[in-house]
This record gives sequence, structure tokens and C-alpha cells, in this order.
Amino acid sequence: AAAQQQPTEQSGVNWEQAQEQAPQTQEQAQPQQTEEPEEKQTEEPQQQQRAIDRIPSHEVDDGKGKVRTVHQWEQAEPGDTYDALSEIYHGNADRVKKGVQNRINAIDKQIKATQKQMDAIDNSDDFDAVAAQGEKYDQLQQQKSELEQQKKYWQGVQNVPVSRRAEQDKRTEEEKAAAKAERAKAEAEAIEKARQERERVNGVPDVINDTPSDARKRGFRNVNGMVVNRQGDTEGVTGRESSVKFSSKDTAKGKVKVFEADQLQPSHVNGQRNPQFFIDEAQPKDRTDTVSSMAAAKIASNLNPEEITGDGSAYQFSAPTVNSRGEVIQGNNRSDALKLMYSTPAFKPAQDVYKQYIIDHASDFGFSPEDVEKIKQMQHPVMVNELGVDDDEAIRLGQMKASDNESG
Repeated sequence: AAAQQQPTEQSGVNWEQAQEQAPQTQEQAQPQQTEEPEEKQTEEPQQQQRAIDRIPSHEVDDGKGKVRTVHQWEQAEPGDTYDALSEIYHGNADRVKKGVQNRINAIDKQIKATQKQMDAIDNSDDFDAVAAQGEKYDQLQQQKSELEQQKKYWQGVQNVPVSRRAEQDKRTEEEKAAAKAERAKAEAEAIEKARQERERVNGVPDVINDTPSDARKRGFRNVNGMVVNRQGDTEGVTGRESSVKFSSKDTAKGKVKVFEADQLQPSHVNGQRNPQFFIDEAQPKDRTDTVSSMAAAKIASNLNPEEITGDGSAYQFSAPTVNSRGEVIQGNNRSDALKLMYSTPAFKPAQDVYKQYIIDHASDFGFSPEDVEKIKQMQHPVMVNELGVDDDEAIRLGQMKASDNESG
């Protein structure tokens, strides 16, 4: 059987000899100091461990009475090997690169030589000879596998500088992002402090002169001298996951939910701004016009439950899309229509049809029998697609238009 070849000896890169010629540390270069009396001794600073010392090694007798240190390079971490070679080559990265490449080239030659021997056996049509060389072939195959592992290791050593630069770049980007976030946090705190100080001196402005962002921060509004608190999270029953498409690039995941209509907060109700709607920027359209009121009334009087439930497009043929507080992100006319429908007995037939549709199709929306019983107990149930988004994302999605959903 062919003896396994060792790439260290064939590569021409004798790192053991080069290491012996490397500059010695201060501790090695100086003669041993005479021990002073214990009371006069001062503790010497501990010498930093050399990278070469992290490489496993053993002593080898060359048969001529000389002993040399041989390192098992491939048993060390690639980073430690690279650092040790940097010491051997006195920090010259180009020499390290060349030395590692020489090792890889030497291993490549051995792989090709081994493969050549295997090919010679495979190409023979003397099957008796092939059978006789079965053990040799297995040894060659094992040798090739080990050589390929060695090559992979040294390629890893070769890649250490690139990996370290990438890691440093990643840390730098993370530090920049952290610094940016810290600055944004400080700016937000300064703005909030200024708002609190302004309101401490001048009082909370009326809703007409207030800003939505200030109202959200304090959690309430001054409406004609009355405090209107921002609604908390809605309470109801939650069904299956829903998917709402806002544009060709924006599809949000949420939950189908049913709760009482008084928790649904569209931007406008009956043509008037709803003070309980705190994400005003999400509804830039002026809905105080007659057209919006008529649109809500038309939906309420000709309600088709199938077109105002479920998920899909954010703009039509689905339930309104809201945040966790019930504030409408998309579907203000639909929401206004639902509230209008429950506001007068004139729409009692539509109320009954809508509620019954939800009950009859409850399993389609992921509601359990227990949920259905709770829906039956509700006075004015409404179905929505509830998204777990923050105010900034709700505003972004609310400012989109149906035309954003068009492709091509």
C-alpha cells in the first residue's frame, strides 16, 4: 500500500525552522535574573502568550541525536495558525499569504498524484488486478479525502484576513446603527421634554391647535375643555391569520378579529372628525365632505356582508384594517358605514344579516365554537383585520392608495 504523503515536507515551507529564527521575546533574550530576597521582589508584568504557543506541538528525534519541535498546524484554529505565521514572517502579510499558498499548492500536487494512481486502477480492464489492488485503492481514497480536508483547512487560514475585515465592518456598522439609534432616542426625549415644559406653562392646547404626535405622546386630547383619552387595545375574539395587501410590495400579516362597534375608530364619523382617532396622518384625505358621508350611507343601506368581511385587498371587498387600538388604517368608509348601520333601527335588517353572516362563516375565519357564543352575545359585532404595527407603520400603510396596489 502506498504510504501517506505529508504536505509539510514537500511544500518547501519549513515554518519550524523559520520560527526558530524569529525574534525572541524579552523573556527569552535576557539572562535569568538572580533571585532577590523576598521582601525586595516586585511582581513582573505577565508576558503575553505568543500565537505560536497556541499551536499543538510535539518533539521529534531526527535519528541523529537532534530533537526538533513539530507543530500540528491543522489541529489549531485557523485564526491562531494565521497569527502564528504572522509571527514567523515578522508581520509581513504578503509572505504569510505566499507561504500558505505554497502549502495549498503542495497539497494540490499530492491530491492530483493520488487521483492519478486511483485513475490507473479504474482505467484497467484487468479485473483480477483491480481486485488485488482493492486495499490499495481504499487507502488512496482515504488519503485523498484527508488531503482535501487539509486543503480546506489551509484555505480557511488563507481567508482569515478577509473574515476579520468582514467582522470588523459588521461591528462598525452595528456601532454606527447603535449610535444613530441613540441620537434618535436623545432627540425624541428632547422633543418630549420640550412638549411637557410647553404644556406645563401654557396648558394642553385644544384639539384644533394640537398636533397628532403630541396627542399620542400624552395619550389624550383636549376637546372643548373635555379630556378624550386614547383608546387602549381592543377586546374581542381573535380568529385565523389574515393577509392584507396594500401595494405590490407591501402585504401585512395580522389577525381576523370581532369586537363591539364602539371600539372601531375611523378617522371620521358621520362626516365629522373622530377625536378618538389618534393617527390622523394615516388619513390625509378630507372626509368631512358630503361624498364621504354618502358613501358610508350607501354601504350601510346596501350592505353585502361578503364584501365587508375577510381579508385580501386593503381597499375593497374585505373587512376594515385597524391597529391594535381599533384605529382604522384602511377602510374608513367601510368602518363609518358599520357604525352608521348600528346607530339606527332603520338598518336593523342589515344588522341582522351582517351578524348572522359572521356567525354562519365563523369557522372560515378561524373562530372556535366558544368564540361564536361570544359573538352571539355581542350587541354590535364588527369584523376587522387587526395588525400588530406601531404608529409609524400604521401611518405609512394608511397613506397608501388603491393605485399603489396596481402592478405593471
